[in-house]
Amino acid sequence: MKITDVLIIGTGLAGTYVALNLPTNLEITMMCHHSTNSTLAQGGIAISLDQKDSFEAHIEDTLTAGRHTNILEAVKTLIESAPDQIHTLEKLGVAFDYDAQKKIHATLEGGHSYPRVIHAGGDQTGQSVMSLLDQKVESAKNIQILKGASLLDLVIQNQKAIGIVYEMNETIKVIYAKHIVMATGGLGDLYEHTTNQEGSTGEAIAIAAFAGAKCQDMRYIQFHPTAYKNKDKGYFLITEAMRGVGAYLLDAHENRFMDYIHPLKELAPRDIVSKAIYDVIESTKKPFVYLDTRHLKTAFLKERFPNIYKTLEKDNLILGIDLIPVTPVAHYTIGGICTDLMGRTNLENLYACGEVASTGVHGANRLASNSLLECLVFGKNVAEHIVSNHENTSLPNYSMNPLDQWKHTKTTASQNYLIHKAYIQEIMTKHVGIVRYDNQLKLAKSKLTHLLHQLKNVRFDHVDHAKSYNLVSVSLMVVEDALAHESLGCHYKEKESEKKGLKSC
Repeated sequence: MKITDVLIIGTGLAGTYVALNLPTNLEITMMCHHSTNSTLAQGGIAISLDQKDSFEAHIEDTLTAGRHTNILEAVKTLIESAPDQIHTLEKLGVAFDYDAQKKIHATLEGGHSYPRVIHAGGDQTGQSVMSLLDQKVESAKNIQILKGASLLDLVIQNQKAIGIVYEMNETIKVIYAKHIVMATGGLGDLYEHTTNQEGSTGEAIAIAAFAGAKCQDMRYIQFHPTAYKNKDKGYFLITEAMRGVGAYLLDAHENRFMDYIHPLKELAPRDIVSKAIYDVIESTKKPFVYLDTRHLKTAFLKERFPNIYKTLEKDNLILGIDLIPVTPVAHYTIGGICTDLMGRTNLENLYACGEVASTGVHGANRLASNSLLECLVFGKNVAEHIVSNHENTSLPNYSMNPLDQWKHTKTTASQNYLIHKAYIQEIMTKHVGIVRYDNQLKLAKSKLTHLLHQLKNVRFDHVDHAKSYNLVSVSLMVVEDALAHESLGCHYKEKESEKKGLKSC
């Protein structure tokens, strides 16, 4: 039996930042099951730096993108705390890109009224930040990382989280901790088409819900407007910073279409652009629209977006010369485990931060490049709350063995999980996309409920069944929330249509 002071599930920016903001006298255990989405972040971090810009303007842009359903206090906390966290990153050694005046360069992205998205490595902000922070974590003597560990269950006693059950190297184990932080990311990999890393399936949200944690806004899945279908590796995100420097969107006939849809044109909030592209794809019967950079200089684009340039070049597409086919795909989970501004859930000693959490900061639709900032601001808050309460937190005596229900569970290799996952991805892609219809959502619910009932009786027979049960459960959370509410952002609910209801996106 292992005991640790702080257990952090997830090694993306949110979890890593929590760990690095905790004192070195605390024993920290981190769990890593799959590659993190944080490394994929291209655009950057939104922060008001220019004298013409302001906190108030950034707040208003965030509220507008979120359809003014955001929790205002959370938005203010996010934006007003940004300068301190960027200063911390710089002190840690993160090298942001600078302009000719030796100021941090800020670019324009969708939904922003001013250029306020700072970046590193051109279009490799996530990778630049994470590579440095990962080195800090790896060298920290008080931090242990369990690589390849899969969360199976939370250990709860009297509404208090005291540990977890996990599987690693085909063995099921338990860890007890004074503080448990969920930083597991979102659920984009529940869709066939996504910018997310494989494994980003939101299982931790279902596990938290089983334990009694409150969740909210699960219907809000953001679809990024411009993903390129890479010939080798699925979908590759093309940052909207590309549109921020002047790229256009064209239909199959090479006509711009955003001019007639929103005053900000290609730089409208993401859900508006994604819906516009969806409608164009529907009307033209072509599976993509074009991103047009032909009026921009190739040398500039190559320097500003080096990673995108190299990726496209491998497929014989050159920025500034060729049209780039793009389509909307699942990208970001707005809802998740309910927390307050300190990352606390309704279960004592259980925290959540980053994409897995729902503070209400994004409302019905996230503003571009507020996500990395969210990891920093609320990750710091989680660490501060843990420190202030650590001395008063003790591990209770647990009267039952949390491994009892798992003692006969098989852990050997199996294809069951992958088969179930592919089926769930098909359902979510066909019926729970950008445009949703009640009849199709009900069909998705029926299919998922049937699979859930099949898995319920065998849930503890095999680790794969337990994980599949979590996948179905979190998918049902999305579907049921979508059925229960009208659309305000991220997705659109329209009148029932058997034909359109089967549209994939």
